[in-house]
Amino acid sequence: MKTRAKSSLPTVLAVVFFCSLFAGCDKNNTPATTNSEKMSRLIAVENAQLIKKLKDQQESCQKQLADQKTLNDRQIKRLNYALDKSTKENQALHELSDKGMEEYMSNIVGPLADDNTRLKKENEALKAQIEELKKQ
Repeated sequence: MKTRAKSSLPTVLAVVFFCSLFAGCDKNNTPATTNSEKMSRLIAVENAQLIKKLKDQQESCQKQLADQKTLNDRQIKRLNYALDKSTKENQALHELSDKGMEEYMSNIVGPLADDNTRLKKENEALKAQIEELKKQ
């Protein structure tokens, strides 16, 4: 019987040890689990708040983007109108300039060139008369 008691003693001790170990683990895990659950809930609430804040910011950015697009479209239309107007004015000025040059050439330079040619001929005729008068 003593041998049986000796062989059953380690078994009993092992069972008691494991039972106390599991019992001790449950006591330590219960508050940790509670704290962990509280942390999880806090994190979940914070995540929900951050998601809502992110959605609000996205909506705000979308609105700002739409407003900016509207402003850009208006400005593009205004600039295209100004460009068209400037192009037409530029063409009109080129036509006026070309017409002005033609008029300048025909009204001012043309008569001056004719007068210049006439005066050269008259000058040569007068030189010829002077030469004849010198010979006499």
